[in-house]
Amino acid sequence: MAVTLATPPEGAPMEVDEDLAALAIRVVERVLDRGAEAVIADDDRPGERRRKLVPADIGISATHRSMNAAIQRLLPSRLRDVRVDTPERWQGLERRVFVAVHPLSGVIKPAAFDLETGRLCVMASRHKAGLVVVTRDHVGDTLDNLITTADQAVGRPDVSGRGHFQHRSFWAQIANSGRIVAAT
Repeated sequence: MAVTLATPPEGAPMEVDEDLAALAIRVVERVLDRGAEAVIADDDRPGERRRKLVPADIGISATHRSMNAAIQRLLPSRLRDVRVDTPERWQGLERRVFVAVHPLSGVIKPAAFDLETGRLCVMASRHKAGLVVVTRDHVGDTLDNLITTADQAVGRPDVSGRGHFQHRSFWAQIANSGRIVAAT
């Protein structure tokens, strides 16, 4: 599922988007306030397959440390056990529910760094039961209108083109399943 915020007419904030940070936290609060439960077949706690979620069951990630710092700063004390970190630091870790700030949120002209798929892959695979992607609403249009340039050395892989294709595929899967909602 993806939850989007409207992109302001002047464009989305570049690295630190306070409104998007607050949205990520609202998603976590809503999950917890509704008493959500997770059922995990390979749970690390034998005999306890269904359990009400607690803050330690939830993770949040954004690609820039400055955005993660903003999320951490806005996190209320009751959510201090929610882990917030970059995708690189999430390698090998999981949570029952994961909130991912889309790597292209706030990026209107994606560069190779933005289109590199490793960070998106990590963020999209750190959950055991649920994934919520939060982003500005321009991401689909940005991907549709992007014309990538092959700026790699001769004989080297086209990271930008491959990343563009994979980001579009990821976004299209969410969109085609009707799982994009506007934040209220």
